[in-house]
Amino acid sequence: MIVELDCRMMTDRGTAHDYLAEKFEFPGYYGRNLDALFDLLSTYEKDAQIVVNAPELLEENLGAYGKNIFKTLEEAARE
Repeated sequence: MIVELDCRMMTDRGTAHDYLAEKFEFPGYYGRNLDALFDLLSTYEKDAQIVVNAPELLEENLGAYGKNIFKTLEEAARE
């Protein structure tokens, strides 16, 4: 399964987490924060390859929080 993320869709924290929840088909109880993102991705039952489009926009739009989203994706992938 390929999950394609378009960073143009993530303009602030709320929209970023809403978008990620939609793309990964997270359950309704998703906490919409980095800890919840890690928890759900590290136990993700589907084999997924993540493709990130326009990654520079994530940091441009969200600053350090955008960097932390990338770190969370990487850490979850290592799990």
